[in-house]
Amino acid sequence: MATMQQAATSGGAAAVSVLVVDDTPANLVALRAVLSPLGVRVVEAHSGAEAIDKVGQESFAVVLLDVQMPGMDGFEVARRLRETAAGVELPIIFLTAIHRDEQYVRKGYASGAADYITKPLDPEVLRARVKAFVDLFQQRERLRLAEVGERTRERDDALQQLAALLASERAARREAEIANSAKDEFLATVSHELRTPLSAILGWAVIARRHAPPPEVDRALGTIERNARAQMRIIEDVLDVGRIISGKLRLEISATKVAEVIEAAVQVVRPAADAKQVKLAVAIDEDLGVIAADAERLQQIAWNILSNALKFTRKGGNVQVAAKRAGSTIVLTVRDDGQGIRPEFLPYLFEPFRQADGSTTRRHGGLGLGLAIVKQLVQAHGGQITAHSDGEGQGATFVVELPARAPATAERSPRGQRGSLPPAAAHDVRLDGVRVLVVDDDEDTRDLVGHMLSEQGAGVSFASSAEEAFGQLERSHPDVLLSDIGMPDVNGYSLIRRIRSLPAEHGGRTPAVALTAYARAEDGERAFSAGFQAHITKPVDPDQLAAVVANLAGISLDPASERRVLAGERLRRDRA
Repeated sequence: MATMQQAATSGGAAAVSVLVVDDTPANLVALRAVLSPLGVRVVEAHSGAEAIDKVGQESFAVVLLDVQMPGMDGFEVARRLRETAAGVELPIIFLTAIHRDEQYVRKGYASGAADYITKPLDPEVLRARVKAFVDLFQQRERLRLAEVGERTRERDDALQQLAALLASERAARREAEIANSAKDEFLATVSHELRTPLSAILGWAVIARRHAPPPEVDRALGTIERNARAQMRIIEDVLDVGRIISGKLRLEISATKVAEVIEAAVQVVRPAADAKQVKLAVAIDEDLGVIAADAERLQQIAWNILSNALKFTRKGGNVQVAAKRAGSTIVLTVRDDGQGIRPEFLPYLFEPFRQADGSTTRRHGGLGLGLAIVKQLVQAHGGQITAHSDGEGQGATFVVELPARAPATAERSPRGQRGSLPPAAAHDVRLDGVRVLVVDDDEDTRDLVGHMLSEQGAGVSFASSAEEAFGQLERSHPDVLLSDIGMPDVNGYSLIRRIRSLPAEHGGRTPAVALTAYARAEDGERAFSAGFQAHITKPVDPDQLAAVVANLAGISLDPASERRVLAGERLRRDRA
């Protein structure tokens, strides 16, 4: 240890040790690669017990500690380290793939964390945090030597440098948090402003096509609908990249049937394959089983890779999809005989904003975000993705490997289940006798939603502001309230809180839906917390809207109209 301390005082960072604790070998390899530019000595521990033992043997500048480990999780490891002489002041940075909510963060800091970083990790941010603690460690070593015989002036200088370093690190972190917050709000605003007009475009196109227009009109409407949906995918990609960069990518882990998820992704892209006359060969093993995963994100992974293969496969080409179980790993392989990938571009394939052809004459659209998002989603599940191509014109192969972890007994429910409803076709859902109040400051949205509901038999009234809605609610007592969130003067959150403060006889228990272009996960949680029972994002899907209103109005989705009407009447009696 003396040798290490002497090297530290001479300014050589190579002698400073950093302890990395993770039960997944691949994560340890990745962390070692991220930290290598710092020149520190990386010591690995595969369990909490091993980490505690190593801390007792030598000094470390900082510990990078995974939270989710079998046997002893990161919180318990941190607590036990704080009970030892060597670990009582040792800086600990928690690394976790779990969403960074305030309660979870408080638990981490209460366990002894000095910092808290969510996966997938930003290499630059992680290196900066580690370097700050390495610098602090070296400063403390200089101070220790000064206290045992070095000059008093040198000790004072070390103290001043230490204080300045701490102040600088706090200021840098504060600026980064402010910048991240501003960026998140900007992306949310951009999403809102793009989704609102897109909702009217897509909604009216879908409605018009259901009325059997002439072939040439149907073709035009189909083109509008297809391109509007493509625009929506681009908006979602931009938001996902924002979540990844800010460390707010959220996984909703549940018991997931892998074969069903992959098959669903295949069904989504099959019409595009048929239109391009691409042969789509599918071989999905039936014994893939059930794993702990985010079903929606897993489908997004498969869909993105399949869409990418179709995009770069010529008309009449072939795309092969295979999924199998190899021991404790799920292996998804997508192979095409299309354009292929240049060897010099392969190392950059999964980097955001990178495209093999970024010229103004490129043949394929997109922002170059899809594969970057896929890589982050795969890594967030603890897996890996690789790509291979023999060169241009030789096709490409993508392989995704995911750990087949068995779901815990208390897994969280799938994304969107809270406030969502049983699936139903729009033709099967009738809203006869249901009174709906639609609140939105955008006239086009009011017209569109009103038409969707009226077609299903609902009686619809409108309000263009929260104040107008509040007045109508007390007078007309609607069965269901549909309210926008982003409105001038008084927003949807304030409206529903004010409504919930009313007694039941004045509409305080009216079921309410947040119908909004604010589409982030945190927007949905905020809507539920404010008092809404459901959160629907724009563009509005007519099927989903009808099912949501029917459910909240107490209407059975059984096709027997008498039962539906009786259920609606029963709900109105209950609220009275």
